[in-house]
Amino acid sequence: MLVLPVVYAAIACLLVAPGCGGGGGGSSVVCTDASAPDVDPATKMIDLTPAQKAAYCDWWACQVGGYGAQLTCSSGPAVTVDGSQAECVSKAPTSASCQATLGDEIDCFRALAANPCQSTAFTSSACSSALQCALGM
Repeated sequence: MLVLPVVYAAIACLLVAPGCGGGGGGSSVVCTDASAPDVDPATKMIDLTPAQKAAYCDWWACQVGGYGAQLTCSSGPAVTVDGSQAECVSKAPTSASCQATLGDEIDCFRALAANPCQSTAFTSSACSSALQCALGM
C-alpha cells in the first residue's frame, strides 16, 4: 500500500515495505476550510514551515476523501492518504538534496487524485521531481 500525501515518504514506503501505511478512519479535517497553502509554488518542500506543511497535508487529504481514505485503482495497488495530519507532516522531506517544490508536489498529487494507482507515482511526468527526491537522485 502506498501511503500519501507526502510523495517522498510514500515512495519510500512502497519501495521498502509494501504493506506499510495507515489504515482507514484516521483523524478528521474540515474540508470546507482546507485550501492549498498560500505559499509561492516555487518554494522548496524542505523550506515549508510546519504550519505550511500542515495546511498542505489538509488540502491533499481533502482532495481524496480525508485522512485514512481508501482509494481504488483498476490496474493495480491504489494509494491511500496518511491516517492523520501529524503523520503526513512527519513525512515531509528534510534533506537539502531534495529540490522538489510545493508546485511539483501539488502537480503530482493532482495526477494521483486523477489516477490513484501506485504506478502513477513512478510513471507520471507530474511526479518526476517528487520521485527523484524520494529516491535521492
